[in-house]
Amino acid sequence: MEAPFSPELSKTKAAESEEKLKICWPILIYMVVCHLLAVCCVVKMFVGQRPMVITYLWTVVLWFISGLGITAGAHRLWSHRSYKAGMVMRGILMIFTSIANQGTVLKWVRDHRVHHLYSDTPADPHNSQRGFFFSHVGWLLTQTPERVSECLKKITTNDLMNDGFLALQSALDPWWNLSWCFIFPTVFASIFWGETLMNAFLLAGAFRYCFVLHATWAVNSVVHRWGVRPYDQSAFTTENPFVAFFALGEGWHNWHHAFEWDYATSEMGVWQQYNPTKAFIDFMCWLGLAWGRRRANPKGWDHMKERLSRKLGPSYKIVEVKRGVPLFRYRETKLVKES
Repeated sequence: MEAPFSPELSKTKAAESEEKLKICWPILIYMVVCHLLAVCCVVKMFVGQRPMVITYLWTVVLWFISGLGITAGAHRLWSHRSYKAGMVMRGILMIFTSIANQGTVLKWVRDHRVHHLYSDTPADPHNSQRGFFFSHVGWLLTQTPERVSECLKKITTNDLMNDGFLALQSALDPWWNLSWCFIFPTVFASIFWGETLMNAFLLAGAFRYCFVLHATWAVNSVVHRWGVRPYDQSAFTTENPFVAFFALGEGWHNWHHAFEWDYATSEMGVWQQYNPTKAFIDFMCWLGLAWGRRRANPKGWDHMKERLSRKLGPSYKIVEVKRGVPLFRYRETKLVKES
């Protein structure tokens, strides 16, 4: 007889004060305009003077470097301090986060630290129990609930205050990020291979920007709803290979919430679990630009299983199996009741 590894997660929404959400009109208008421009880009791919092939390649490069700004920079370096980086790498990552244009790193870090402290509760800025749309983008389109605001005020980012790169980004917000996100990709493509300003702006700017936004947002919404939970089934976080691909290795989220200090944010190596962010950090360490990578103890998962076994008693046995194909493997864990 087989049973789920732990009791089924409740499908009911977490109890909330049900504070009525108010629309943040400036952000809503901004997001609508950006997405309309992305739609215009799709139209331009088939109508009129189409973008050059090299502009598509440039867009893919920007997807990776702006994505790495969020994953290797805002997330793994500055939010979790899971490794250390020298001045050169910190400067590069700050520029990458500016191309991603998801707010200042200091604000991103504050939101993310609150998310980990109060994950999927009313105090979580993008609480998945408020619904898929809210956790994906709705939390950005509405004014911050009072309970979340109170928690944000308690979170410190003092460990980042001496970082001159982050201070510069914050001092010049929002024009610094907007320039790197939209003007830099446009002018670069126009100067170096003669792409039209319109095509470069729509494809390498607006379309790429929206694409990376949704890849990041999917970690808050899709990964907190669909996937397997091999490490901690009391959490809503999952292992999702699909999101891991688009978010450059951020989809192995059940492991990440179990061991948030782990710079890899995944159990297995990059050839088993797609994780270009880990590969990038490893390469930077090889170059001497980063160091001090923190990794979860290989026995950490074994200790978690031992604690669970003691809690459940001798009548249950934990059975594990690895599924998937190379680059997208994941662990599946079940609880088997012995007859």
